[in-house]
Amino acid sequence: MRRPLFETVAIVPLFVAAGLIGLVLFVVLLVTVQGAALRRWLRVMRRPDVAEVWAVPGRDSIIDEIDVNGLTKVYGKDAAAVLADEPAAVRMTWDAWRAAAVARQNAIAIAWEPSTQEQYDEMLNVLPPIDFDGYSFLVGEPSDHSFETGRPRFEAYRFIDDRYEVASRPLTRAELREHRLRR
Repeated sequence: MRRPLFETVAIVPLFVAAGLIGLVLFVVLLVTVQGAALRRWLRVMRRPDVAEVWAVPGRDSIIDEIDVNGLTKVYGKDAAAVLADEPAAVRMTWDAWRAAAVARQNAIAIAWEPSTQEQYDEMLNVLPPIDFDGYSFLVGEPSDHSFETGRPRFEAYRFIDDRYEVASRPLTRAELREHRLRR
């Protein structure tokens, strides 16, 4: 049996309202999850529970954390085993390793190096760009993260004064915006 048109039309606003409520809840959940992921990353980078690590100076990752017994947490190796596998390894505090990593990332000045139109177009189309303003953009997937803030850093490209250029190191969104002001 068919419903009268006025009953069907009266139900439509209910579906629209339910859809809007669902959309709002989805956006709130998305923002919450992304914020939680960033807080989790920062908590991991601060690691108050980790006192010491094995690392090779100049590398962007540690070999392993050191537990209270002096063994590595993941592999259970002692100092001799770590040094046998990686002779350049050094035992250091987590904070010292992180400070060195931050200094290494921040020591590299941002310079714009020559690129080609082909490379610019390929990077523009390989993934949806981030912060594309018609001239400059970040490639849509992070190449690493800032050791200092946990924010993602991306390859950056720009077209300025009839030149195609690529940044000498990955940039955060804020760094790209700052360099746009210097045209």
